[in-house]
Amino acid sequence: LSSYTSMVGVPTYVRSYDIATKQFSEPIYVGHAGGHYYDNHNWSSISVDDEGYLHVILIGHNFPLLYRKSSKPFDCTQWEPIEVVSSGISYASLNVDKDGNVYSLGRCSNRGYCFDVVINRKLKGGAWEEIRVYRSWHEYYNVFGHSIYLDPKTSRLYVQLKLKSNHEQLFADERAAYDFIFPDDSRFLTDQRP
Repeated sequence: LSSYTSMVGVPTYVRSYDIATKQFSEPIYVGHAGGHYYDNHNWSSISVDDEGYLHVILIGHNFPLLYRKSSKPFDCTQWEPIEVVSSGISYASLNVDKDGNVYSLGRCSNRGYCFDVVINRKLKGGAWEEIRVYRSWHEYYNVFGHSIYLDPKTSRLYVQLKLKSNHEQLFADERAAYDFIFPDDSRFLTDQRP
């Protein structure tokens, strides 16, 4: 799929601000994302490249990652068609480097209820590609608290993950192994400890 239209989820609008007149433009509709209207996982992110083009991603909670680019530099009134980048994405970020390459880091649920961290990358003039940053060894829920930093001088990406998150679901034998490896981890210490 290269384009996508939906009225399901949360709408995204952009506005410009004129510094000289101190006035906002009228809201410009960019698109909808996500499958549930009132889901606080549905959000958008915007960035601008060195030529002045605006880049927007629209995401939901384990729904397709959508992308849109402005048709003209420094203009939020006209947009190229929406592109479907990837499926099963949550908590995505957006970065554009000095060469106009676009990067989005997010949690991916395409393997089912076993979450991974991926970078979706679009080199300038190229197609989207997915790069798996981390493949989870454990099924069930996980939030990685992931973030990405793009060095503006070198365009080098730095990714941060929390591999031992506060959101873990463990079977009894996994819990026993965890307690053996991390005996002083206060998150699981209770009076009812087996």
